[in-house]
Amino acid sequence: MSATPLSTYPRPPEDNGWGFHSSSGAYEQPWMSEAWRVRFAGKRDASTLTQEEKRAIMRDYAQMLHDEYGIRWFKLLSGGEGQLDFLEALASAGIQTIVRPWTDRPHPGYVVPVDQVKKYLDRGAHYIEWGNEPNLFGEWDRQLWQWDRLVPQLADQLLRNFDAVRRAGVEAGVQAIPLVPSLSPGGHYDARTMFRQLFEELQQRGELEALRGSAVAIHNRPHNIPLEVPPSETLSITFREYEWYDDTIRAFLGHSLPPTWHRGGL
Repeated sequence: MSATPLSTYPRPPEDNGWGFHSSSGAYEQPWMSEAWRVRFAGKRDASTLTQEEKRAIMRDYAQMLHDEYGIRWFKLLSGGEGQLDFLEALASAGIQTIVRPWTDRPHPGYVVPVDQVKKYLDRGAHYIEWGNEPNLFGEWDRQLWQWDRLVPQLADQLLRNFDAVRRAGVEAGVQAIPLVPSLSPGGHYDARTMFRQLFEELQQRGELEALRGSAVAIHNRPHNIPLEVPPSETLSITFREYEWYDDTIRAFLGHSLPPTWHRGGL
């Protein structure tokens, strides 16, 4: 499969690779914090904020991330359409935002709604991570956590979501990039094993072409291991774990796919 040039993937202006991962909740926004309310609106009581003041706080917060922290990437956990204003604020500040639509136990049945993705794209997003850590029991429908069926089910779900994200992009007239969802280091089903088997499954089906123009989400948690330590066959919890992913991808595709790191950028 020929490679999609890296230059065709959207990047933020003055890209420095720095990014944040939203972890406060799928519906949490900056105006909900007293500290940010006071700094940007001079108000302690959230009930006194108007909708425009809430949006203004989000715009000021996003600009602060960009200007004071040097943030150019942001992974936004989004419950349905509840984060559209925050997404728009981030994009307006020059921050490339990866949207991770949230739903409880997304695997193996969740398919992100096309109309919902179109709204993300309309507000400045390009990258959509439709799942999360499918190698963890808690992210699956309990009745469908079947050890010998996990990877085939995940491959089915990947193809459905890739199609949904790309259809949304065509309908919105915006470049839409689906992500292979991030795996938890280690995990109930070993992360490296699941990733490799997922690519083997797609290869056996003749579906590796579906990965063209996609990207890969990676949770490269170093667990107090020095950042310069490389991954190895027996060490998978390093910051540089993306190197293992890249080697594995190259073995199947003959080229790299862009990684989106857990606490970094593309």
